[in-house]
Amino acid sequence: MRALPRPSKDAFVLDVPAGSRAGNALLLHGLTGTPYEVRVVADALHQAGYACVGPVLPGHGADPAALTRLRHTDWLAAARQALAHIPAREPL
Repeated sequence: MRALPRPSKDAFVLDVPAGSRAGNALLLHGLTGTPYEVRVVADALHQAGYACVGPVLPGHGADPAALTRLRHTDWLAAARQALAHIPAREPL
């Protein structure tokens, strides 16, 4: 059994493993969650050759009242920005 990663609310970027061409993965946490809840999946995908990114979505990981000032478009923009952290790959 693998140990769980150390608890962290921080965003993460797991770069493309050397020699891999498996693909990229954007992992988004749930409402009021943090990237920690998807980190185990990201680690498994990374071991399988995927580059992974897990952002902290706006309004999450801090004061829950911050969520009331946000719209779904703010989360979509954050997801698109997170994808920019994964380098482009050559087509197979």
